[in-house]
Amino acid sequence: MPRYLLRRDRVMRYLSTKPCGRLLEIGCGAAALLHELSHLGYDCEGFDSSASAMELARRIATANPETAPRLLSRTPPRSATVDYLLALEVLEHIEDDAGAVRDWAQWLRPGGELILSVPAHMRRWGPADEWAGHVRRYEKKQIVQVLQAGGFAVHNIECYGFPAANLMDLMSRHTYFSSTLRRADGTPDREANNERSGIDRRAGTRAFAVMSTASGRLLLKFATIGQVLFLRSNLGTGFLVVARKK
Repeated sequence: MPRYLLRRDRVMRYLSTKPCGRLLEIGCGAAALLHELSHLGYDCEGFDSSASAMELARRIATANPETAPRLLSRTPPRSATVDYLLALEVLEHIEDDAGAVRDWAQWLRPGGELILSVPAHMRRWGPADEWAGHVRRYEKKQIVQVLQAGGFAVHNIECYGFPAANLMDLMSRHTYFSSTLRRADGTPDREANNERSGIDRRAGTRAFAVMSTASGRLLLKFATIGQVLFLRSNLGTGFLVVARKK
């Protein structure tokens, strides 16, 4: 998915500059990012509440044992020993977001870093949010307040994705709408959509066909470079935050 790749570029650029340590990803999906971080030298663990996501992650780990993270059947004890906690596109799925942030803080050692991404701006709410089972999108002030209340000091915040992710959102609205799981009364089934959103890539199939070509790879390279010019604006589709535990 283009939006995933744009976010991944920012996360990898940041973590490639940091000293490696113990890293836990909550909501790891298929754990593709953890394989890349393991290759960099991080000691990686991952957990996802979706049973289907964890099954896919285990199959990928079996096929790539040299970079496989430890995949946890349940969240680990809250022992304040983790150096980095990743929660990418997770918080918007949780009703009690403030409570979740407080819980996450218990895994991090003092001074440890939470690297978090959430979709930006409620005015951008659309079919992709219903397809994914989101509860909300965030404004910058709102996500900063939630993190501060949970015991974190915000170190850096970016609004990533502009302009490529904005364009892709517009182009994929119909695909997301038609792929949303619905109840008998026609309303989106948030729980069912949430369960499969971390691994369902049907909405990105057309984009992958383009991105896998030489011209598509070149366009993606320009998109990752281009978004850097707008990270301090409010124009992107998501916020990427680095926050340190107090």
